Amino acid sequence: MATHAKKHRRLQHGSAGGGGLFRELGGRFVAAIVLAFVGLMIFVRVVVVVDDRTTTTTAVKSSSSSRDPTSSEQRLFNDPNEIPMTILEHLDAVIVLGGGSPSSLEEPPIFVQKRADDAANVVQRRQTLHDQPKRPPQKQRELKTKSSSLPILCLSAGTAHVPQLLSPDGFPIWESTSTAAYLAKQHHLTEDVYVETSSYDTIGNAFFTRTSHTDINGWRNLLIITSEFHMSRTAAIFDWIFVSCSSSSSTSSSSSAAGGSRRQDRRHHGKDGSDGGGYNLYYLSSPNVGLSSEVIEARRQREEESAKNIRDHLTKQYTTLADVWAFLTREHSLYTASSLIDRSRGSVKDAMASDVIKRSYGLYGLHDQDR
Repeated sequence: MATHAKKHRRLQHGSAGGGGLFRELGGRFVAAIVLAFVGLMIFVRVVVVVDDRTTTTTAVKSSSSSRDPTSSEQRLFNDPNEIPMTILEHLDAVIVLGGGSPSSLEEPPIFVQKRADDAANVVQRRQTLHDQPKRPPQKQRELKTKSSSLPILCLSAGTAHVPQLLSPDGFPIWESTSTAAYLAKQHHLTEDVYVETSSYDTIGNAFFTRTSHTDINGWRNLLIITSEFHMSRTAAIFDWIFVSCSSSSSTSSSSSAAGGSRRQDRRHHGKDGSDGGGYNLYYLSSPNVGLSSEVIEARRQREEESAKNIRDHLTKQYTTLADVWAFLTREHSLYTASSLIDRSRGSVKDAMASDVIKRSYGLYGLHDQDR
């Protein structure tokens, strides 16, 4: 009986110990669930905080995947130092977008100055890369095929929303000229700096960059720099013009040009398996400096609406460079002869942009902008 009682007590003790073990495991499981939930909430909050950058990044990656579904290479960067050496050493040119009327020859808008600063940083990193000693022989041979000097192309003649800055003798000071002058003054960059002086909007930026500069010079690996609020639309347009658009003028069918009718049933030509140009585009997003929060928010909403229109409609409707040329010269108010004549007569007003939007283009100078 005593032996039986001892055995019974051992069984009871073991049962109690097992129950304690289960209770301990259950407690740990509940704690793990709580920690996982807290972690999820933190993640969601971070995503919400950076929602604008997340949207832009997703748009750029989406365009990249449509170009090459197997490619996982990052194309959007938020700081010049984020750009990997493997991309930097193969760049052919840096493209700096304009953004509004300068206040003087060497003073483009502050956010454009930041874009130029970032471009100068990239050029300096490229130069440092070429100056590095004791590189592997194969890498040295590859670098010899690339110039240590990296061209910078400054974009834009002006904007439709504010008057053009004039020189003392009455000639226009192009936005691109002002950016180039800033680069010369602040960064002592005078060689291999070029200006594009035909465009008055982002579509024109991309079109004239390709047709007047990159196609001719064989620049195929491009870094495109603009501000964060402008990046979504910029990426949509440059991917359209440089990647989706064929350089061929052929279409599947044509209709009469009488009455301004458009060609129908265009076949899509892209980079993959077509003559789209063989471009590799990378983007550098500069911080939104020099603008008030009200102006930034207004521009961001406007840019995102325009980017959606580009992706949903224009990229599908105009699929060759000839199509885009026809769109610009026959339908776009900034490049159509009749529209420009009417505007010169004062019979057309800029009703597209509010005063808040115009402030981002330099309507009131920089006096009311955050520095």
